[in-house]
Amino acid sequence: MSERSLSLDDFGCADPREFVDTAYRTILGRAPSDAERERMLEALLTGSTRPLELGTLRYGEEGSARAVDVRGLRARYLVQRLFRIPVIGAALEWASAVMRLPRTLRFFRGAVETHLGRAQKVSFLDLHTGIGPWCEHIYICFHAEGSPARERARAWWGERAVNLQGVTHKKLATYNGTIIDAFAEMLPQAEVTSIVVEFGTLPRREMQRAGLAQRWMRFEGPRDPVLAAKVRREYEAAFYPAAPEWREAVLKQSKEFIDRGVAGISSS
Repeated sequence: MSERSLSLDDFGCADPREFVDTAYRTILGRAPSDAERERMLEALLTGSTRPLELGTLRYGEEGSARAVDVRGLRARYLVQRLFRIPVIGAALEWASAVMRLPRTLRFFRGAVETHLGRAQKVSFLDLHTGIGPWCEHIYICFHAEGSPARERARAWWGERAVNLQGVTHKKLATYNGTIIDAFAEMLPQAEVTSIVVEFGTLPRREMQRAGLAQRWMRFEGPRDPVLAAKVRREYEAAFYPAAPEWREAVLKQSKEFIDRGVAGISSS
């Protein structure tokens, strides 16, 4: 097959480095320099897509001069560029997520029904990081005040499960349509007791900065892959610290509240 009659499938290399080398050899007719290879690898690791990187090569000055034909690339490339425009990109991501929702929901519903369809009592623990004191966990309970489920949560995990101890927010928003709600609605025959667990990492202001960094990476990161890689490392460190004492604390505390949930199901 001529290199001037290609499709996106011809760039389906599993290894990122192989993909970069194939892209440069095919689109530009040469191997990438060390700096070029590093730039594209960093871009891929920080959220860029292969069609976007291929299109950047193909429709740049050097690629346009060679005019290699890659069927289907232009449309995919233009769509990926639209996703990078702050306002339009966010709207397109939302629309894309909505279109994928029915399929995602089917898989989720199928998993719940397969494994828990006959369960009479269920404990659902929703785990997160980023809120609360360093090396400690906090509970957030969304069951209504005075409800049997809230009282079960109090009995199983203690008063902390319902009194927001350790939460640094002045007030919690009222959430609707959460995964906890969906989980309970899929099991109408079961007594469901849910709790959200947050493992604390950095102080609140630093976590707010990490949240802003996530947005920057999505919309601005592709313009500066080197800086984006640095920002991504800082973002990951904020939500998943490498400190041994933090990870040890998470494992130890996780066993404790999981055991309490299992004990609660067995005793209620």
